[in-house]
Amino acid sequence: MIGMSVFLGMRYGIWQEDLSPAEVAEAAIDLVSEGLRKRQI
Repeated sequence: MIGMSVFLGMRYGIWQEDLSPAEVAEAAIDLVSEGLRKRQI
């Protein structure tokens, strides 16, 4: 999770600002929640 937040901050905060912080946060939350939900089957 820490690594994901560092990379997302660099990718969308420094390198390329094509998405809003809210869009990046929502995509990250979806990835974590859906990924964890599918693993618990």
